[in-house]
Amino acid sequence: MWPFKIEHPCQFTLNLFLEMIEKAPVTFPAERKEEMEKKREVFLKDKKIACAKVEEAVVFFGRKIWPYREAWQEIYEKYGRPKEAEYFEKNLPKELHEKYFACKVKGGGHCLREYRMCGLMEKCFSPDEKFFLDQTVISTLSKTKEEVDKLVLGEKKEEYQSLFEKWSALQKTMAEKIEELKKMARANLKWRAEILDKIKTIEHGWSMIEQDITLKDVEQVIDFYAGAIESPEAY
Repeated sequence: MWPFKIEHPCQFTLNLFLEMIEKAPVTFPAERKEEMEKKREVFLKDKKIACAKVEEAVVFFGRKIWPYREAWQEIYEKYGRPKEAEYFEKNLPKELHEKYFACKVKGGGHCLREYRMCGLMEKCFSPDEKFFLDQTVISTLSKTKEEVDKLVLGEKKEEYQSLFEKWSALQKTMAEKIEELKKMARANLKWRAEILDKIKTIEHGWSMIEQDITLKDVEQVIDFYAGAIESPEAY
């Protein structure tokens, strides 16, 4: 028997919507976040709504969040990531310190998010010890996020703003490339459905529905279909 109660026909997409709201960077405008929360509440109350409409809203707001998220992530990679191991080791329960470092010396490595997959690390600890390690990972990531939030609002505010402008400009370029793809779709019946599906995947990358996208990804799609359309069999 399926263990989860489906509360809404579009529950999966609504859950993605909630995740996107909760993960919106601290720099994302509060009024826009409130707008998203209200929109989601409307969707939750309407069980007859078309899931495609919910998905459209997720993509729309995802596009708004994307440059904020990418800029924040770049600050995290530069200033937060190097601190993860330090915070993790400081937060380890004392009784696990010796065992953890002994395992690390043997070659267990340090994989904060996926330490269970780090080979030797997986073999070093009992189930109860792994539970404590899991809790330490959670607290470490929370601590690191808090530190990065402080940086983008304070000491590194100008650097963050510069990155935000960079990602916004990049998104504009990507949007222009997407328009090129749409023109290709309109001009070629044979490839239309496939190109439109690719566009959907690209736009979903902004909203975390699909894997994040890059300008190179979009350009490669354009190059592929440009070549396909030029083929004698294109029409």
